[in-house]
Amino acid sequence: MRIRELQLFTTNLEKTKSFYTDILAFQLIDETSNQFSLQIGWTRLTFVQSEKKHIYHFSFLVDKSLFENAFEWMKNRVEILQTKNDEQIAFFENWNAKSFYFYDGSGNLAEIITHYNLDYQTDTEFDQNSILGISEIGLPTTDIEATNKLLEEKTTSKFWKGDFETFGTNGSDEGKILLTNYFIKTTWFPTTNKIIPTPFTVILENENQFSKVIFDNNKLNISNIAKL
Repeated sequence: MRIRELQLFTTNLEKTKSFYTDILAFQLIDETSNQFSLQIGWTRLTFVQSEKKHIYHFSFLVDKSLFENAFEWMKNRVEILQTKNDEQIAFFENWNAKSFYFYDGSGNLAEIITHYNLDYQTDTEFDQNSILGISEIGLPTTDIEATNKLLEEKTTSKFWKGDFETFGTNGSDEGKILLTNYFIKTTWFPTTNKIIPTPFTVILENENQFSKVIFDNNKLNISNIAKL
């Protein structure tokens, strides 16, 4: 599964735009008075001005041959957060993945992740254009199993890893929805940030089917759309 478009909300549009275009040097592809869009690999990322503050957790995917270079490149531009045992890189054995974390211009918890089961390989130097796309978006819920079932029925995606009680995932190594029971798992690793349902819109591509997923007021609205 791939996340082809992701729309988030921010109370500070200019600061967020500056972070992504000046600090990380992503390509600005569209802008109006109340929103802007970036092209990040296969994902179009859009931030929309909001009066209400929302904090998200999402990740950017890099190929395994560039992960260490990505860490060095990012640490010269942002503050990398500490994980367990005062380290800055986390290894997830069940996922065969490594990642590191930082905050963006809106205070969102962003992550760079690589999945060693993926076959992407390159011998180029890492820069912002090396990011393959957005790989994760957090979706807080009180019923992981029911939310996953709805995603499976409407998008053809499958439950990936985790459990139906605390933390599960729907999707694949390339792209996934993080299904978190925020009554049990109350904070996003590796921070003390409270997990709170936050509205977003995402377009998913899975097995040549495109689906628009709107999450708002703790409810999912999913529809099939034409190919992008």
